[in-house]
Amino acid sequence: MLLSPVPIDSPPFHRTVVTVEWSGERPTVRKQRTGASDVALTAAEARWLRDAAGPGVVELHDHDPDADALITAYAGPRTLASAVTERRSPPAATVIAWLRSVSATLDRIHRAGLIHGQVRPDHVVVAGRAAALISPRVLPRGDGASMADDLAGLGSLVTHAAWVWAVTGTREVDADVWRQLAESLVGGEIVSAARAVSRLGSISPGPG
Repeated sequence: MLLSPVPIDSPPFHRTVVTVEWSGERPTVRKQRTGASDVALTAAEARWLRDAAGPGVVELHDHDPDADALITAYAGPRTLASAVTERRSPPAATVIAWLRSVSATLDRIHRAGLIHGQVRPDHVVVAGRAAALISPRVLPRGDGASMADDLAGLGSLVTHAAWVWAVTGTREVDADVWRQLAESLVGGEIVSAARAVSRLGSISPGPG
């Protein structure tokens, strides 16, 4: 699946326009910032996408510095935030597969020395049993984002899923077990994405 960047990091009052284009066999996403000072952000995002290229990262088709625009593959409209609250919620096993997919992607990019910095439920695009982060936080000089921030973000995904399972009375999972995992991620007890992958893989989808 794909990591697809969308607007969240432009300075205040600067607009970012994102459009889905259907001119070829497959749709693409055009992301264009309008502020003159945003050129560095777009260049940084293009560089991030190139450095993070591989499983779980959206394919960068083009970077047009003159238009301050990026063209990437289209990852889809459905997010973890929207999917788990649909009238017909996906099976818990599917949601768990999404969480494991995100943790594996974080492990891969962290090993490459990269930080996503914006891991949250509405920044995870899902399709089938695969999931992909969107909106990597890219700032010209950085903002201190760390691996711990990404892991805390992963914890927010687990928290969101566990909350939905608890509210809906889902019997496929033990929501308390998943809430405890979320607390370990947010609280810093799990110190690497590799360890998060292991913990997520060790928890049975079913209760008990």
